Amino acid sequence: MTDAWRADAAAWWASPAWLTYEHAYGDQPGDRRRALQFADWKTRVLDITPEPIAILRGMRKGRRSDIAAGLKRWTPAGEQWAMDHYVDLHQTVYRMPRVPLTYTIQKQWVDAGTAYAVALTDRGTARLEAAALFIIFGTWAYYASSVTTTVNATATAVWTGVLECKRRGITTLELGWQWHAQDAKGQAVEHYKRGFGGVDVPVRLP
Repeated sequence: MTDAWRADAAAWWASPAWLTYEHAYGDQPGDRRRALQFADWKTRVLDITPEPIAILRGMRKGRRSDIAAGLKRWTPAGEQWAMDHYVDLHQTVYRMPRVPLTYTIQKQWVDAGTAYAVALTDRGTARLEAAALFIIFGTWAYYASSVTTTVNATATAVWTGVLECKRRGITTLELGWQWHAQDAKGQAVEHYKRGFGGVDVPVRLP
């Protein structure tokens, strides 16, 4: 795996689409880009150019088991409804104040092809139980967020996203920051992301 993804990542964090989102969210536009220019922590990246079976072999055994079981239990909702499902589930589960415009902007990303939403429903009940959002830019993708109502569905949502990113020609999926969290919850999230395989690399951008 080369560092070619870094240029695409840097371009996204400096793009008008992202800066508009930062402003709507309440941050200063350019905050993330500036932080990443001087960051001393790492991020987990996954090479998704190999065949799916090879990607799975690089994961923890438990993660592979979660995905195998999940594929039997959940099925992706139609792509045309996935982002609406993501928003509905996000608002239902988290119940935290958030400017509605931020969701509108994310929907615009999906419409423009710079993001992809995954939504999973139970095969038996058709109940919506998991969703995830991936930013896509050039040959790089970023696992932005996921939400679930049940244990282990996240692994299947992420795996569904991996396969779609691969189909779209993405070569590198960035799963998120490592060795940066200061609390137990954040550290648990970092540990979970490492279960998908990949390697930790410096997060600092050019």
